Amino acid sequence: LFGVSEYWARFPSALMGFACVVLAYKIVKRLWDDKTAFLTLVVLSASYFFMKYSRRAMLDVPVAFATTLGIYALVRAEYDAKKKFYLLFGVSVALGYYLKGLQGIYLLGIAPAYFLLSGQVKKAFSRHFLGAAALALGLAALWAVPQALKYGREFITSQSGIGPLASMGATTNHFYEPFMVLLGLYWPWIPFSLYGLWLSVKGLSRTLAASEKVRGLRDTGDTRRHALLLAWFGVILLALSVCSAFYLRYLIPLVPPLAVWAALVLARSIKDSDMGYVRFLSTAVFAGLVMFAACTPVALDRQGTQYISFYRTVNQVAPPDAKLLLYKDKGYRFIQGLVVYSGRTLDKQVMSEDALLAEYAADRAERYTVATTPDFRELAGSAKMSRVKLDIAASADNWV
Repeated sequence: LFGVSEYWARFPSALMGFACVVLAYKIVKRLWDDKTAFLTLVVLSASYFFMKYSRRAMLDVPVAFATTLGIYALVRAEYDAKKKFYLLFGVSVALGYYLKGLQGIYLLGIAPAYFLLSGQVKKAFSRHFLGAAALALGLAALWAVPQALKYGREFITSQSGIGPLASMGATTNHFYEPFMVLLGLYWPWIPFSLYGLWLSVKGLSRTLAASEKVRGLRDTGDTRRHALLLAWFGVILLALSVCSAFYLRYLIPLVPPLAVWAALVLARSIKDSDMGYVRFLSTAVFAGLVMFAACTPVALDRQGTQYISFYRTVNQVAPPDAKLLLYKDKGYRFIQGLVVYSGRTLDKQVMSEDALLAEYAADRAERYTVATTPDFRELAGSAKMSRVKLDIAASADNWV
């Protein structure tokens, strides 16, 4: 819509990051009060980890937005008794799937966990929730089914299929690694967030114990709030803990509930009479930071992928009808970039010398193979490739 540029590549993530902050404010204002909601704004907007990724052309902040949108819909449906918001919940689940496959559908685990922790198990089988789940799966199927029919097993075992589930047992990470990484990453708010987490666990445990003596006490408003935050945080953390692959950016959807816990602790520490000063000081600090960023040449983030020079020159190197192959490396590094910057697609990725030779022997079509410099050196020194002349058409950064 707006042309190919770095600004517009970043814009959707930035917009959804901003919307995520607004939704977190709305959720907390409905569940607690305006004071805690404002402090949630402060904490989330001053979370460097979240802000940094909100400026990147990546899908993790959009997934956090889809998840937070679903939580907002659940709150409106349950606390305001407006069941039509379950439609928005279903759309949020589908949006998460559209954005990042199975990694985007945390909501389908968060809602049942919330019902379980808050003593409302029957709601997981209500027509409203089941209808929302059916809507989500139906919307996802509109895209997934045609892909499965077209690509078969390749799609089914991909990230959009059952790939993440099938590879869970192959993890080389410790199950506690995501949480430990989070402890060293989410500063300065992690001490406040951990204390807030402890208060939620403590509050829910007390209610569960009391519910054994007083029937119906478990379903208090305070319990439901604690249960929602714990389900929101716990389901995502559990999913990451059993994943076969883990990257820092996968922690982004955990930031909103952590921000809420930090805000709850700050709200306990700040007197209502002092909130005017807090609002004024927060606004002044943020205005100063925005002016500093806008008026100085300070770099807010690193440059884009090192493969950008490849994306921009592929059409000058390879004729339009030539096939493009990738030798080893990671396909996702090339697929989107080729489409965006060159209007080309990667025809195939090969993982061995034999497979590469077989591709060139298949027909007389012209082919160009992309390889990192180390992989190219490996090919050049291979006995199998000694009978093949390797020509370098172009090179830059660490690709050939």
